[in-house]
Amino acid sequence: MSKGFWLNFFILLVAGGLGYLVAYSFQANLLALENQRQNLLQELEKEKTALNRLKAENRGLKSYLKSAHKRLRKSFMALDRREDELGRLGAQLSVLRAENSTLFAEREKKVRIAVTPVPASGKE
Repeated sequence: MSKGFWLNFFILLVAGGLGYLVAYSFQANLLALENQRQNLLQELEKEKTALNRLKAENRGLKSYLKSAHKRLRKSFMALDRREDELGRLGAQLSVLRAENSTLFAEREKKVRIAVTPVPASGKE
């Protein structure tokens, strides 16, 4: 056997070993990539679940906000009605106070007239 044969044999042996290592490395990389893919799919599913939960919560909050706006509008309308009523009552109170002052003045005048002595005539 010649030196060239052993050299070729050695080269083939090294090439076969390298080929095996490359194939093993590819297989390991493939498994790692498959694991990473599975992890990413699980993470994606968790994100979808969280997104759906947040969307449902958002719908609930929007509904609550609409209800709160409706209640707030009703409250402001009631406040406007109360302010109008308060203005009318204030005007009525002013009229009643004026009438009351007039009545007190008339009563005072009548009391003074009733208490005022009648001047005596000079016939006594």
